[in-house]
Amino acid sequence: AGGAQQERLYDLHKSLGALLVPVVIVRLLVRIVSPPQPLPDDIPAIQQFAAHMTHWALYGLLLAQGLIGWIGTSAYPAP
Repeated sequence: AGGAQQERLYDLHKSLGALLVPVVIVRLLVRIVSPPQPLPDDIPAIQQFAAHMTHWALYGLLLAQGLIGWIGTSAYPAP
């Protein structure tokens, strides 16, 4: 099952993934070079910490998703 349509969609999926990994890396570098304004002082310290950790965890997940996809397609290429 599949055929030419499936192969085109798979190639598009890989191409978009290959495009998004460098985009995420550039965005991460921009974020490091120009940090955002600090959170308001009336937000409790634990919530500020949670906000920062959640933000960085999302960047980590974006990078991990792209790299895992790259590793997966390299190790197990589709027929």
